[in-house]
Amino acid sequence: VVAALWQDSQAEVVIRRRNAERWQTTIVGVPGLDGFSPPVGGEAGWLRFPVIATGGIRSALLTDSARRHGVISGYPTGLGALPTPSRRILRSQTLSGCEFLTDSLLTFPTHRFVSGLDISHVFACVQTL
Repeated sequence: VVAALWQDSQAEVVIRRRNAERWQTTIVGVPGLDGFSPPVGGEAGWLRFPVIATGGIRSALLTDSARRHGVISGYPTGLGALPTPSRRILRSQTLSGCEFLTDSLLTFPTHRFVSGLDISHVFACVQTL
């Protein structure tokens, strides 16, 4: 059972990496939309494919239609806005990196059920701008 599960998980990693490459290829050259690459020599497992979406691109990708194809917002709120004990985060601190990610990070699906239709639909959402 463990051996079969291991084989299935390795196959899923291959699929997720391939789908991340498909997303990366699709978004190249789209203004306001940038993907990520693993560090040189590294390999990502890509549970989801992260993108930075700014301006009208972000709005176009936060529609119900795009969500049905797997696009979701990365963080609902910034770290500085979370309820935490006061000694953990100084409220006077500026957490600009957190705020930037809250305002711009989206993720695309990479699982085995991502279809060409999903990718085409998401691409069409940003091409209408």
